[in-house]
Amino acid sequence: MRDWERHHLPFGDSKLGYELFMNLPRIAASGDCERLGFLKRLYLTLPYSEKGVRIHLRRLEAEGWITVHKAGKDMRSAQVELSARYWWLLAEYAERCRQSGDALKDLLA
Repeated sequence: MRDWERHHLPFGDSKLGYELFMNLPRIAASGDCERLGFLKRLYLTLPYSEKGVRIHLRRLEAEGWITVHKAGKDMRSAQVELSARYWWLLAEYAERCRQSGDALKDLLA
């Protein structure tokens, strides 16, 4: 399973990248995003520096995994849209986890 992750998922061996990849869909579905803004909510959720999260987000955006829509001068209120490719890969990952028996409660819940 780990070999498949290294070759297919857009975070490599980065724990921050993995947590970002797994949390983006959950945060996007959260009602708090309307009040706080997507990026602000993301920064508050992940135990990493804003700079580290921004670096990973920029890479995901450059590679076409997400689109960031700026909302005013404060970038923390920007919204992030996940691409169809992102959703497809997340579904594929969940299916592979089911098949391999990996207990990834976040994906399978």
